[in-house]
Amino acid sequence: LGSDHDGERASAALAALAVGASVASVAGLARRPLGSVRLRHRWPKRGNPRRAVFEVLVGIVAASAVALVRRRDPGADQRIDPLLVATPVLVGSAIGLLVMRVVGPVANFMARFFGRRRSAAAFLGFRRVGQQGVAARVPLALLVLCLATAGLSLILLRAITDGQVDGSWQTVGGDYAVGRPGVSTPLPDDLDLGAIEGAAVAEATYLSGAVITAPRRQALLLVAVDAAAHSRILPDPLPDLTTAAGSELPAIASSRLPVALGDLVTVEVGGHEIEALVVGLSDHHPGVDEGRTFLIVDRHRLSEKAGSVAPPNVAFVGGPPSIDSDIRVAVETTSTGVNVTSRYEILAALANDPLVRWSGRTLNATWLLASAV
Repeated sequence: LGSDHDGERASAALAALAVGASVASVAGLARRPLGSVRLRHRWPKRGNPRRAVFEVLVGIVAASAVALVRRRDPGADQRIDPLLVATPVLVGSAIGLLVMRVVGPVANFMARFFGRRRSAAAFLGFRRVGQQGVAARVPLALLVLCLATAGLSLILLRAITDGQVDGSWQTVGGDYAVGRPGVSTPLPDDLDLGAIEGAAVAEATYLSGAVITAPRRQALLLVAVDAAAHSRILPDPLPDLTTAAGSELPAIASSRLPVALGDLVTVEVGGHEIEALVVGLSDHHPGVDEGRTFLIVDRHRLSEKAGSVAPPNVAFVGGPPSIDSDIRVAVETTSTGVNVTSRYEILAALANDPLVRWSGRTLNATWLLASAV
């Protein structure tokens, strides 16, 4: 019995000690007038208007940067402005600041939702997050900043690479272009590029004197291509230009022309007026200078309608870089004054541009550093 009484006394002493410690910890606050406590402790704390203005400004700048990057046309300009490099950091910062602002209200909402459930674990967790100050959310914001910066940097790196490839196709029209598009001088008859092993050839005739007379008269560049062969060279095949439902000539029209899919246009070429059916619209076409108004048709179908077509003045060649020397030897031995343009050389020049190279290195370093953090 004595031991039981000693245990009870010890338990009572510990309980009294715990209560005394709790009372002592708040004794100073309990003796203060309630007015002073209310003045010194405000909930919720009043926000800093300067900080809010700064966060809104960061969001506006990030949105503007994304809009400007999306408006860039890789086919028109392959150079990279510094804004492209800064965009991942700006977007990551804006998302991080947004997370710091949103986490509190979302956590409080989830705490009220889980407060109606039986389990208290989720309620206590969300309640604690909701009551944390903004400074306690900085690690989370930093994590979001790093993830957003790394992800957007990789996306922009891929966009730079794709833009360079698209720009090289737009400039050349194939892996190689032999001749001078837009110049009436035909290719030499004895130039046999198809005999080169690994080369796929598509000949084309550029007629710069064509005029569209309906729906309204307008000068344009008529490009008569070997549609089937050209589709095998291009990364994206052309629409079907060899067949049509009626007797009209299928054509791909420039988006600069006032026409729509399915419209009939009248083209005047070589003294003949030919009706063409618009089966495709395009802002630009590989091998056609940016800004030119064009109409793409099949050479064989045009020959059937017009009776004859001028000889080809350009040949597009598809093949690996290893056939470069064979193409140049074939051109040099058969003719003079015929240009050979290599898409691979243009792509290498774009990749070696100092601004592009340093932009790529900066984006690489950005996503690697962000991933490591």
